[in-house]
Formats: sequence, structure tokens, C-alpha cells
Amino acid sequence: MKARVEAGTDIALVGAWDAALQSDVLAEPSDAVLDADASKARLFLIRTGGDGGGPVDVYVEEEMPPAVRRLVRRVGKEHLLSLPSGHLMIGGVEDYRCASPRITDADSAIAIPPGDYAVACFVTPGEETGFDPPTAAQLEAGLGEREYRYHRRVERIALCGYLHLLWFPVLWPVLGWKWALGLMLVTLVTWMSVQERVLARNARYQAAMARVNELWKRAMQGGNPTLVLALRRVDERGALAGGSVRLESAQEA
Repeated sequence: MKARVEAGTDIALVGAWDAALQSDVLAEPSDAVLDADASKARLFLIRTGGDGGGPVDVYVEEEMPPAVRRLVRRVGKEHLLSLPSGHLMIGGVEDYRCASPRITDADSAIAIPPGDYAVACFVTPGEETGFDPPTAAQLEAGLGEREYRYHRRVERIALCGYLHLLWFPVLWPVLGWKWALGLMLVTLVTWMSVQERVLARNARYQAAMARVNELWKRAMQGGNPTLVLALRRVDERGALAGGSVRLESAQEA
């Protein structure tokens, strides 16, 4: 099977772990605890070298298509990952065994057969990542001509709020830069606050935005992954051991 999840991190660590571990909350998260859990095959650590994220494609007991295999680069060796509940969670390690996850959610988990797995990590070179945003024609086709024009009109009106920035050079000579800056910011923040409340109650706009967001989501799903994880079920652990990889160690295919 193949699945895709969105994974991001603010601490330069992405991981894969059994979702059931979330009930075993860490009292004092630390690098030592994370490394210990990785060595025990409870957590597979990916040291990304920087914050950020993107789509992660997961292949479970399935070969990557040749086009994907040519695209990615292998990172390190296979490692052992124990998934006794069969619910594979992928995301920022700041959410690992966390009482109140901030980055991961239900969409970050994949249901697979419980057991032990050999997991291999692959990275897509930076120039090959990303996706093509939906075009104006695609948005119009998805919304319909009337709703697309309505959505564009509302967006243009919303952007007019930034014209309040023009008050600064007008008021500066009269009031001084501090008062000019303060009045400009108050006006801008008030406009944005009122606009947000009005649009939140506008059912027509919210319905249009829901369709726009779905079109963006589809476009993102069609893009190249940032990372690829390949999992194969193992009955005997043998020499396999838990651990971590660094994206800097990616090798040519």
C-alpha cells in the first residue's frame, strides 16, 4: 500500500512511531530519551538539518515506482521500527509522546498490519520537490464561473485594507513618525479584525474557500514528496536495530 502524510517540524526532527505510544507521555523530553527510544525501535528518527516539512510518501510492502526511485536518494541504512498497534504516526518529533500534540493529528497516522518493520528513508533533492499551484482556470472550473468571480471580488476587497499603509507617508510630516505609525497600525489591525469577523459569518464565502482549499490540497497531493519511507514486514529481527538517519548522508541512487 501507498499513503501520503504531511509532516513538519520546528526542531529539525521528523519521526515515525507507533501512535499507541502517545498515551505514554514523556515527563521530560530530551535528546537522550529520544535516542534511547530510537535504539529500542520505538521511534525512527530523521534528522532533517533544519525546520520545515512537506509531504511524506509511505510505501508498505510495496515497491516504489521506477520514476519515484529515480527521483529520490537513499539516506543511511534500514532500521527496525516496532509497530505493535499497527497505527504508524509520522510527523514532527516535538509531538512524540506529547500530551498536547501541536503539529500532528489524525491525518498523520496510517493503519497498517501490526508487527516489526524494516524502514528505509529516501529524500527528494530540493530542486525536485514542490508542486504546481492550481491555475486560475482550474480554480474557475472547480468553483464555477459565478462563484469564482465572487471569490476574486471578495479577495480584492480584502487586499484593499493594505492601502492603509499609505497613510504613513501622508501623516508623518504632520504628526511625526511615531504617531503616524501608530495610527496606521491601529487602522490596519481594525480593518483586518472586522474583515475576519465578517467573512467568518459569510456562508457563501466560506463555502467558496472550502472548495479553493480542496483544490490546493489536490495540487499538493500531486506534487513530489519531500521524503519517502519504505517499510517491509519482518518476522525475525536478525541484525536489524532501531536508530536514526541524517538527511545530509543521502547517497546517489
